[in-house]
Amino acid sequence: MLLKNKTVIITGGSRGIGKAISIKFAEEGANLVINYVKNENKANETMKEIKKINKNIIIFKTDVSSRSQVQNMVSETIKKFGKIDVLVNNSGIVPSKDLIINIKDEDWDRAFKVNIYGCFFCTQIVANYMIENKIKGKIINISSVCGYIGCSRRGHYGATKGAIDAFTKACAVELAEYNINVNAVAPGATWTDMGKSLSDKKDIEKVIKRIPLKRIADPKDIAGTVLLLASEWSDYITGQIIRVDGGLSS
Repeated sequence: MLLKNKTVIITGGSRGIGKAISIKFAEEGANLVINYVKNENKANETMKEIKKINKNIIIFKTDVSSRSQVQNMVSETIKKFGKIDVLVNNSGIVPSKDLIINIKDEDWDRAFKVNIYGCFFCTQIVANYMIENKIKGKIINISSVCGYIGCSRRGHYGATKGAIDAFTKACAVELAEYNINVNAVAPGATWTDMGKSLSDKKDIEKVIKRIPLKRIADPKDIAGTVLLLASEWSDYITGQIIRVDGGLSS
């Protein structure tokens, strides 16, 4: 098992890509802390499903845009499992689907509070813990295809993901001396709740036509790459933005 006895925090880990990562990590023996913010029923369903594989799991309600709530989650994780080895910053939102010229200030602010501040708070707090306790850690940020190509009606989301890519590289340089690897995974179109918003068959066909592999990703496709970056097999990989997009950016 690649993650046996490793403790992992996965933000937004109860559904979509986060759930796929949680299941994959459970199969590999990790102690899991799955964060959610709104849908407690969905989080409980995910926990029950994962407990059939691995009983070392807790769910934790946390708004990652709140530093104090993130600090509490980290403290409770250490209290429960004794350490933190891996952080997966997966939480992300698309507050609206407006054109740039119509995006409201509150939607722009909310995108940055969750997607960027959340990533920053979690990374800073966990990294300080890893440094103080000499943990050889892994931090993986979930970025997006929208961070490097233009995504219509997702200007605020794309801006946050581009920022995550830059943040990932800066963290990798600064934390390397402490044996902490920091990388990002940038999915393309994926069958999640967000991806399923492409309900129009013609829209789906247009997306698939642009992808060399001619299909939209399953969340499991993303989870495998995240597992690689969390495991010892990636000990010499840091500061990378790995695009899991079916060749879209080729």
